[in-house]
Amino acid sequence: MEATARTKVLNFTSNFASLLFFIFAGLPVWGVGLVMAAGGFLGGRMGAKVVVTKGRGLIRPMVVTMSMIMAIKLLLDQNPHWLEYLPW
Repeated sequence: MEATARTKVLNFTSNFASLLFFIFAGLPVWGVGLVMAAGGFLGGRMGAKVVVTKGRGLIRPMVVTMSMIMAIKLLLDQNPHWLEYLPW
């Protein structure tokens, strides 16, 4: 629990520093950033509620599955010629 709290503080600090950097450079895309912030907030709240009600038994396989799907997508985006070898 303590490690999670420290991670949250460090994550917030790095995000805030990045925001300041982009503001001073005049680069933020505010509309997209605010939508992403709202989505991150709502997703975090919903995820925490699911963990409390359903337990880690549901979340852990979901995280592993989504990580694998994202890794495969990134690999295929970088190597589209691999799709030529698929039977369909």
